[in-house]
Amino acid sequence: FFGRRIRFCGWRNDRVLRLFRRGRGRYPKRAVHEKLVLNGRARTLSGYLDHKPYRNMADYIDRMKSYSRRGAEELIKEDRSWFPAVFTHPIFRFLRMYLFQMGFLDGAAGFLLCTMAAASVFFKYATLRELSVGMRSGREGEGK
Repeated sequence: FFGRRIRFCGWRNDRVLRLFRRGRGRYPKRAVHEKLVLNGRARTLSGYLDHKPYRNMADYIDRMKSYSRRGAEELIKEDRSWFPAVFTHPIFRFLRMYLFQMGFLDGAAGFLLCTMAAASVFFKYATLRELSVGMRSGREGEGK
């Protein structure tokens, strides 16, 4: 993450199914956090994959905007409310990653990552509010 290997913050030992035989897996319809449904059994590679999720800050921010929007759309489908989550969830995300998942051991990069993850959560719920207000005003306009 920005030139530094992240060993904590919840990123270590993140097991993600990345290799599978074509036609043996499918992704359920979700806007974000898709999880592959595998037709068969999965095995574990003995080594690690060097994963660099973001090229730079602009790439992170672009993805954050996209994920915030898609995450908010998923929350609307689940009939979730933006308040008080817009305040509480970002704080809890930061505390979970920085304290409980020991992100502080990753130094400045860990602090940056945890802060940016909390900001992502904030923007998701702020976008949920924006979409919810838009839907309400759209419904109010239908009767006119």
